[in-house]
Amino acid sequence: MSSMEKWTSQPALGRTRTGKKQMPIPILLYGLECFSLNVSDIKSLDFTVTRFLMKLFKSSNINLINDSRYYFNFQLPSELLMKRKVKFIEKFMASQSLLDYFVIQ
Repeated sequence: MSSMEKWTSQPALGRTRTGKKQMPIPILLYGLECFSLNVSDIKSLDFTVTRFLMKLFKSSNINLINDSRYYFNFQLPSELLMKRKVKFIEKFMASQSLLDYFVIQ
């Protein structure tokens, strides 16, 4: 059992007990799809994740970090945020009223 599992009662690297991949990044992005963020805000989210991966792999080689992200299918917060924002806007536009959107989901 890793220290992350002890602190959060969640399996390390976001693996659930069923084996389904689920990273903790959505917690970082919770509710941000509703807001318009500055480019600097989005870059700071990406920097935080990139810096974490640099420490995790003990390397400052950005090519290694980007390759690792690619092979582990790990998306940056900016990529996830864009997908969530598109989904939010589609659901919001499809709803008949605000009451429909917030009550019926």
